[in-house]
Amino acid sequence: MKYSGFLALTMLSFILTIEAHAQERFRKGYVITGSNDTIFGYLQYRGSKTSSQICHFRRSDDHPVEKFNPHEISGYRFEDGKYFVSRKINDHGEPVERFLEFLIKGKASVYFLESGDASRYFLETERDGLIELSEPEKIIHNDSGTYYNIPKYKGKLLYLLADCPEIRDDITQTPLRPKPMIKLANKYHDLVCTDEACTVFERRYKKLKLQPSVYAGYGIKKLKFGSGLISDYTPVMNAGAALQIQNLFPNSENITLETCLQISRLNQTTLKSQNQNISEIIILGNKWYYVNNREAYYVSDNYIKVFSVNPDLKLTSIQTPVLIKYNIKSSRLQYGFGLGPMFTFNVTENKDIDYKLFTDRFGRNIPGTLFGGAGNVNISLRTGPKSSIQFNCNYLLDFLAGDVNKAYRFSSQTFQVNLRYNFYW
Repeated sequence: MKYSGFLALTMLSFILTIEAHAQERFRKGYVITGSNDTIFGYLQYRGSKTSSQICHFRRSDDHPVEKFNPHEISGYRFEDGKYFVSRKINDHGEPVERFLEFLIKGKASVYFLESGDASRYFLETERDGLIELSEPEKIIHNDSGTYYNIPKYKGKLLYLLADCPEIRDDITQTPLRPKPMIKLANKYHDLVCTDEACTVFERRYKKLKLQPSVYAGYGIKKLKFGSGLISDYTPVMNAGAALQIQNLFPNSENITLETCLQISRLNQTTLKSQNQNISEIIILGNKWYYVNNREAYYVSDNYIKVFSVNPDLKLTSIQTPVLIKYNIKSSRLQYGFGLGPMFTFNVTENKDIDYKLFTDRFGRNIPGTLFGGAGNVNISLRTGPKSSIQFNCNYLLDFLAGDVNKAYRFSSQTFQVNLRYNFYW
């Protein structure tokens, strides 16, 4: 049951993504019909893989969304510069039509396709037509062993651009990536065609944005002291600040990176023994308590058998989750979810409590540094031109990494709800 919170968050995230996917923002652009007519309107910005298979277009806010396949239109282009054209390519041995991203138009035109499992590049010349440069990765087995095949795109480039020997050295040093390929094709065009400039369809990546926010909330937390004591779910308060980095992934503007600095406080809790046959010794003040599952009776002022104890842990923790988040934004609402690692630093605890099993090993009741993970689902409401209110549901799991003895494998899990103020939209 330790990971049930992560499972629940993942399922909820999936549901939110499906429900909100149709509300993604439309951006200004146009489609080019089969007869080369241009229709201006709004294009729905989607991931690279989806963009290669279908175009969602709306003439205005009052018009319904139209869907175009690659065989229905010649292409489409966003106002921010991304340009897709319809081309017939080979996909797993079958001819198919796809929208390829047009990177540069000239004597040697370059196209890009994100197919999901790999990035594919194509070069088009008047003499040879459209040729794919990239190849699927192959593992070759022979008597001498197993190895990956050597990429052949440089040989193809040397052949396709053979009429310009001046760039042979550039070809051997050009990696198969958008910017280097644009640079190579641009240089080739300038050398073989001096009376006409080529056209670069610039991929205008947005600048990184640092977007701060503050939040506070309430949660319940459960502590597990290895195979010894275990707590009930206990109320815990938290507050913190977050910094979201937007436009970190140019091909997926919906994905952001977020880091948080959170402080939480846990006080009164109930501790019980997990073991049916062993009494766990915990000292509260000057009294020794033997926490067990079998019997409870008073022996003396300093020796008491109990089913449970209710200490005030006075536990203050600082947590630093780092989340990869996926966000879907409409005009007033934004949905999102995230997952990522987390460090926990337990900075203070009640010195009047002594859980012998742990203090003898770690010098404290709760280990000072823990590692774990965090999951999050959220919904934001726009409150102004540059601000929003966000409601968060979080699941935090941390544990003591590296101890081979399960008796000392401390862990905790926390469910939180937070209200956040974002200084951005």
